[in-house]
Amino acid sequence: MPIELEEKQQTSSRLMKNGFEVDTLPDVALGVYKGLTVSRRKKTVSEKDIDTALSSASETLPDQGISELRRSVREVLERKADLLMKRDLERQVAERLLESHPFCVPPVLVTNLSSDILEHLKKDFLAGGGNETLWSERLTDLTVASRDEAEARLRLTWLMTMIAQAENLTVSDQDAEAAVIQSVSSLGEVAQKKAMEGLLSRLDEVKGRLLEDAVYSFLLNHARVVDVSETL
Repeated sequence: MPIELEEKQQTSSRLMKNGFEVDTLPDVALGVYKGLTVSRRKKTVSEKDIDTALSSASETLPDQGISELRRSVREVLERKADLLMKRDLERQVAERLLESHPFCVPPVLVTNLSSDILEHLKKDFLAGGGNETLWSERLTDLTVASRDEAEARLRLTWLMTMIAQAENLTVSDQDAEAAVIQSVSSLGEVAQKKAMEGLLSRLDEVKGRLLEDAVYSFLLNHARVVDVSETL
């Protein structure tokens, strides 16, 4: 079970205990979470997409036959399309859950997480060439947006935790360790050792991500999925 800890931002682990299970669940009744309707937008890789990928990577192309090369590029693009589709389905599931479960979360938690979000935004903004003056001009709007994001993340964390408990979904240390080993298996020996040490030192985060994946998989397996075909 491969994991993508570096590709997908985690809900703040400081608000979690044993994965994404929070210390105290809110006094909220868990409503309907099976049978959610989502749209599966399967993106079809076209020959034009392959041509574009080949032209943009002309200096790094491997020495192989053109047919085999195009097949390899298609496989890469299709894997990317599948990943984007998966993330879009998870986004829709999260939206449906939040829409059907309105409740308030402790303001202090919203404030703390909002501060974390603003801190990361500022770091990225300054690293991207922004300055303190521009940041100050945008701070009011960003503060409002960060509080909305923080509240949504917290509510979703609680809902996912309650669903995991209701459906007896769990992740063991052994499951997490196996996922770590698989996720670094394609790296070189030195990089593999370093990555493994880093992930194993954050095993609770790994378990939280795997449990999150398990809940999303459960919800999607019990969802009403409407297929919509698209071309990249």
